[in-house]
Amino acid sequence: DLSVADLDGDGDREIIVGIAEGLIVALDHECRKVWATRLPSPPTQLETVTPPGAELPVIIAGCEDGTVVRLNGAGQIAAQGSTGGRVATMTVAETPEGPLTILATSAGTVTGWRVE
Repeated sequence: DLSVADLDGDGDREIIVGIAEGLIVALDHECRKVWATRLPSPPTQLETVTPPGAELPVIIAGCEDGTVVRLNGAGQIAAQGSTGGRVATMTVAETPEGPLTILATSAGTVTGWRVE
């Protein structure tokens, strides 16, 4: 999957790519590698979301094995959870409490993951 966001607040957006080898890679606006982070399993879905009160977005990645990770703008894993199946679809809903990532697995399970 692919997403675009200004991860470092410099005004230029980075390109965030999930690749089959199990990596999330961030590229700068000139397509130079900024960082790469290995996930527990290949990513299937990506979203960038700005948590309540934050100035910079975070990256939410859903993986083949059902793992869900939140990475900060520097590519460090800040939180990890599980959906119990391959993440097939992911979307972000705005709620009064802040963004909620909604994940659906290939097995039909739907899970909400609060973005903090």
